Amino acid sequence: MTVQPEKRAKGSIKGEIAEFKRKQILDAAVELFHRNGYHGTSVDAIAGVLGVSKQFVYYQFKDKPAILDAVCTTGAELTLSAVNDSDELAGSTVDKMRLFCTRLTEIVIDHGRYLEVYASEVSTLRDEDRKRTLAIRAEVDDRVCELIDRGCREGVFVAEDPLIAARAVTGMISFMWTWAHPDDPAGRAGLVEHMTQIALRALGINK
Repeated sequence: MTVQPEKRAKGSIKGEIAEFKRKQILDAAVELFHRNGYHGTSVDAIAGVLGVSKQFVYYQFKDKPAILDAVCTTGAELTLSAVNDSDELAGSTVDKMRLFCTRLTEIVIDHGRYLEVYASEVSTLRDEDRKRTLAIRAEVDDRVCELIDRGCREGVFVAEDPLIAARAVTGMISFMWTWAHPDDPAGRAGLVEHMTQIALRALGINK
C-alpha cells in the first residue's frame, strides 16, 4: 500500500516531537546528575526542572535507569559519530585523523556533561545496558586503532602499539570535560585547533 505524503509527513512530525521531548528530558537529567549524582536525582526532580508531571517523563522512559542508559548511550554514540565523520572523509589517513580529533574535541566541548555522566555513572548502569554502551566505546577504540595502524604502515604515523595510541588520543580529548569550558567562539576554535595539534604530534605529525 502506498503511504500518502500527508500521512508520511504527520508520522515524521510526530517522531520529531517525541525526539524533542526525549532530548528535553535527557538534558534536564544530565544537569541534575552532574549536580546531585544519579542516586541523588529523582524522576520527580527531572520533571520539576521541566515543569511537567512524572507521567510526561515516564511516557518517554520506563524508569530512571532507562534515562541513565539513554544519557550514557548518547555520550558513547557522540564519540562514535566522530569516527564515522572521519571514515566518510575522502582524504588521506592524516586528514582523517585530523578530522576525528577535531570533531571529538568539538563534541567534548559542546556535550561534555553527557561524557561526564558516562564516565562517573557507567558502573551504575544495568548489566545489559553497560555491556551495550561499552561495546560502542570498544568500537571507537578499534576503529581509531585501525586508522593509526594504517598510518603507521604508510609511514605517516609513529606508534609502537596502535591500540594504546588510539586509547591515549581518544582519552586525552574525551576527558577535556573536566576542564574545557570556553565561553566564546574564538576561544572554542583555538582550543579545538590546539588539542588537534597535540593529538597529531603524539602520532609523529609536527605540522
